[in-house]
Amino acid sequence: MIEGLSKNRETRVLDARSGSAAKWIVLGVVLVGAVLGAVYLFAQGERAQRIYERDLENGRTALSLADQTDLEVSRIEDPKERRSKRRIRDDYLAKSKESFQLARDQRPEDPEPHLGLGRVAYLAGRYNEAVEQFERVLELGDQSAITHFELGRSFARWFNEKSSQELIDKALIYLEEALMLDPDLLGAHEWLASIYTDPQYERTDTGKLRRHEDAVLRLAPDSPLAKIIRQEREGQ
Repeated sequence: MIEGLSKNRETRVLDARSGSAAKWIVLGVVLVGAVLGAVYLFAQGERAQRIYERDLENGRTALSLADQTDLEVSRIEDPKERRSKRRIRDDYLAKSKESFQLARDQRPEDPEPHLGLGRVAYLAGRYNEAVEQFERVLELGDQSAITHFELGRSFARWFNEKSSQELIDKALIYLEEALMLDPDLLGAHEWLASIYTDPQYERTDTGKLRRHEDAVLRLAPDSPLAKIIRQEREGQ
């Protein structure tokens, strides 16, 4: 009788040990699965980051080449050669736009791809589209001086096409805001100096014009605009 009870007790102990071991095995499998899942997600995240950064870099590179080609176009007098260069520029712009769009599709809430798309549109002469992209950059939290500058000069270019007082007023607002963030931003001073001497602009302010011209002379004394300013002042 006692021997039978001992065997039953041993059986229960073995069963308990087996059950405990099984639980530990299951727990181990779950933990291994969780670790492998985390590793997989991390690897996927790293891969997505690399693809995103690659698309951004491709967009920037093509945009830089388009910008350089556009400068070359402005120096060419032969019409046939100019058309050929413009086609090359347009190809770079198309590649840049495609790369920035791929980056935007991956991270639509990141301002960087929108900034790139705005610059592509600006260089292509689609100023209303550029304005939309730069406004989106501001909405996404990039309140930098450069973003305000890009938006301001896009409105100014758009004004040259539409001659709308509302457009040039917006250009002035954003360019001045850019200077509030970065008082030595040369591009903003150059644009404001140009606007205040533009006969299409009906609210010329000689005091502000002088301030921005002085800034151009200080920041870039050898620039083409600085030379024009000095010539005009010497001729007065």
